[in-house]
Amino acid sequence: MAEDAKSNFSKNSKKLFSNTSVNTVLKRMRYKNNCIIKQGWFPETIKNIEATFAFVSIDCDLYEPIYNGLKYFFPRLNKGGYIFVHEYTSSIYKGSREAVKIFLSEEHTAHLFPLTDQGGTGIIKKS
Repeated sequence: MAEDAKSNFSKNSKKLFSNTSVNTVLKRMRYKNNCIIKQGWFPETIKNIEATFAFVSIDCDLYEPIYNGLKYFFPRLNKGGYIFVHEYTSSIYKGSREAVKIFLSEEHTAHLFPLTDQGGTGIIKKS
């Protein structure tokens, strides 16, 4: 959240997630028994998981976890795989677009396809 506050990527970033809890999240899940909640900061919460991915959805809203998520998952993404980044075109969560922009400038096998959906999703494909 520090980068979002410093760069003014989102307003009141410290208050945005103050009403979130594991119970609140699980109440919204249809198949609670299939959910594994890893509470904490990404990517520390996913360490020691050795896997590759065909599809990843990142919906963190803030610059740092989105950028860190891209840096973590992209090397583990199968060729031809996709990462969906929620809030990419958001005017509220501007850190999402900045994280994608910086990541794409560093990773030349990543290609962006913005969607015009309600969530402002950016799709990154690995070639």
